Amino acid sequence: EPLYFQGDEAEEVYFILKGRIKMVTEEGYIFRTFVEGSYCGDFEIFDVPSIRQISAICTEDTEVRAIKREDLFKLFEEYPPEEGEFKRLVEERKKKNIQAIDVAKKAG
Repeated sequence: EPLYFQGDEAEEVYFILKGRIKMVTEEGYIFRTFVEGSYCGDFEIFDVPSIRQISAICTEDTEVRAIKREDLFKLFEEYPPEEGEFKRLVEERKKKNIQAIDVAKKAG
């Protein structure tokens, strides 16, 4: 079951309470799977416009909790140092995803 599709507006970050979510490129390459205790949907949250660059598909019975982009930004207003740390983590995760996509494409 899809959580979101490439091209959707990035309005939420999802925290995975149960299950698995695979990240899929436009070409259909699965390059990462997130599991219980992790989160997804953060890669485009700071982009303008904030459009999903990949699709997220639940691969089994999955339960998530979401935080809306606007609520996340309100939290960052209250706790500015956390915004910088979260942005740093997002950029680090983006780089890892680019590498994982390259590996998936080469594996074909």
